[in-house]
Amino acid sequence: QLAEQLGAQRLAPVDATPPAVRQRGGETSPPEEGVALAFGYEVRLPASDEALTTRSARADIHALFFQGTLWAYLRGRRVPLVQGPVLLVVQRLIVAVRVLVDAWDSGRPTHVRLRTGPFQVGVRLDAARQISLSLTGEAGEPVTAQALQLGETAEPILRLAADLVRAMIAADRAQGRNLRVRALRDEVRTLRRAVREEVGLPITVGNTNSSVSLRA
Repeated sequence: QLAEQLGAQRLAPVDATPPAVRQRGGETSPPEEGVALAFGYEVRLPASDEALTTRSARADIHALFFQGTLWAYLRGRRVPLVQGPVLLVVQRLIVAVRVLVDAWDSGRPTHVRLRTGPFQVGVRLDAARQISLSLTGEAGEPVTAQALQLGETAEPILRLAADLVRAMIAADRAQGRNLRVRALRDEVRTLRRAVREEVGLPITVGNTNSSVSLRA
């Protein structure tokens, strides 16, 4: 029976190159004055491939390792963050937001630094509820913004993560069933609700920035 099932599967050539979608989004130039933090990206996302749709992707971690370029604008200064697996950087940023939200809710100061490859994010919350955010990218030079509030620190990071999750699912609908992608999406939603409850920040579901998709 197993042999019959295997024989019924369509096999893709080992050296087949899966189709991909190039996605650009976020900010491509410094945002307007007063915006403390913003992100922009260009990524190459695996697209749905008919020959691969029968493979189990319910916990596919490889889908998270798509390649691209990610940059930030911190107080108007452009900071190149990564050329490579963009979502690894985004996951570190989300952890930083989680720590920050927990500390804000409990009313205690905190300081955390997280790293992946050359990228490093540092967040500090002091007793006066002022936030300091430090980003270190490929250049190896940290760029820091101080006297930030919770909403203007957390929301751009959560919007970036939500935009990338939507882009992944748009490129390959099967990723909507990927448990790892769903867990990431759920955590972003949970953190957004927490931020809204803490500071009363209006949070939209859609993407307010323009993006462009091209088949590659």
